Amino acid sequence: MRIPLLLQLSFPTDRSLRSLWLPWLLIYPILLALMLLILPFVLVAVAVLIPFGKAKPLILAGPYLWQLIVALGGLRIEVYANNHKVLLNFI
Repeated sequence: MRIPLLLQLSFPTDRSLRSLWLPWLLIYPILLALMLLILPFVLVAVAVLIPFGKAKPLILAGPYLWQLIVALGGLRIEVYANNHKVLLNFI
């Protein structure tokens, strides 16, 4: 399994089907920066929650997020409505 690098978005226009190729790879540095920003708050919350035995979901949030991102690879969503088709394809 690999992380998706591109997002293909296809939608109908007046006379044809238009496709946009979005570089999903550019989202990953932004996610990494956000995760580094919230890391101190997560560490404090984990230190507070450890005595109560409630810290495990917070500790595993990072690996769960990574599994979710990796699982997006190959996902294809097609939506049909009123003879129109919208396609989201994670490549």
